[in-house]
Order: sequence, then structure tokens, then C-alpha cells
Amino acid sequence: MPVFNLAYIAELIVLYSRKFAYALLLASFWVAIAGMWTSFVTAFGYFYDKINLFLNLYMSGSGGTSDSLISKMFGVLHCIGFVDAFNNTKAVFISAITFLLARILFTVTLSSYKYYINSIKPLVTD
Repeated sequence: MPVFNLAYIAELIVLYSRKFAYALLLASFWVAIAGMWTSFVTAFGYFYDKINLFLNLYMSGSGGTSDSLISKMFGVLHCIGFVDAFNNTKAVFISAITFLLARILFTVTLSSYKYYINSIKPLVTD
């Protein structure tokens, strides 16, 4: 008849439960990071689309009579060449904003990773 070492079995259960908890926390961390990145990129795309729609609407001159002040403002900007300069350098602005978004995402990811590592230290160390 085999002899079971209950202390060794309990130690294995604790060891594997720690590994399972660590894997579960790691998976939840990466899901949270992916959700954060997705929300940031979605918000960036939404605001970029709204700003682009606004600029295209008023630069085309399709505004009504109620927004004559805004139409005059864009008319003046068009006369001094701002609209053409903005259209020529739109790619530079988009790349600068994209770089800023990536920097924000990288910083937030690093700080949340630091908090995550500090929170799971009791599970990893023996």
C-alpha cells in the first residue's frame, strides 16, 4: 500500500495555487492594458474625426447664415493662407499627435506595470 506524504502534497497545492494566481493576475493585467490602449486610441480617433469634420465643414463654406461670424473667421484665415498651410502640414500635425499619444500610452503602461509588479511580489517571493 502506497504512503502519501501529506505535507509534500500540501506544499505542491500551495505552489501551484500561487502559480495559478500569478497567471490569473498577469492575464487580467494584460487585458486591462489592452483595454486602456483601445480606449485611448478610440478616443483619439473620435476626436480626430470630429475636428477633421469641423474643419472640412467650415472650410468648404457650407455654413448657414447663423454662423456668419465663423464663416468670416475662416474666410480671413483662408485669405492669410492659414488654411492652405494647415492642409499642407496636416500630416506633420497628425504624426506629432500620434507620437504624443504613443508617449502617453507608454508612460501609463510603465507606471501600471510597476504597480502590478509591486502588488504581486507576495505571490512570487517565497
